[in-house]
Amino acid sequence: MKKGYIVLIVIAVVVLSIFFWFKGAYNGMVNMREAVSAQWSNVENQYQRRLDLIPNLVNTVKGYASHEENTLTEVVNARAKATQMQLNIDQLDEAALKKLSNIQGELSSALSRLMAITPFSTVREELYRLSVISSGFLPKTAPCSSRRAPP
Repeated sequence: MKKGYIVLIVIAVVVLSIFFWFKGAYNGMVNMREAVSAQWSNVENQYQRRLDLIPNLVNTVKGYASHEENTLTEVVNARAKATQMQLNIDQLDEAALKKLSNIQGELSSALSRLMAITPFSTVREELYRLSVISSGFLPKTAPCSSRRAPP
């Protein structure tokens, strides 16, 4: 074979080798860019999920605050009624005792609602659940399974 053909074949092999190396490097960079884009979309999804939880948290707090306000108002009103009742020993009769008993019953009922543990624990659990979800400590609804080790 002539010397010119050998040089031409060697140059073609070198050029093709360089071409395929650049092609592989470019495809690797495209794959890495897509992986970064996918991971960034996971981050954006987490931020959006947390932002979506804020109204739930606000509504839970508003509902509990409303419950507390109503209960406290009832207790204050019942206590005011109970302290306003003047019972005179000379005027003790069945109607006055029944009225006093009703007022004391209202106060007792309002106090029992104020001291009820169930609404507070329910709200506390809901707030805890929302705060844990928003901070990312619980498993996500759509786990990130697309994460893979680099080649």
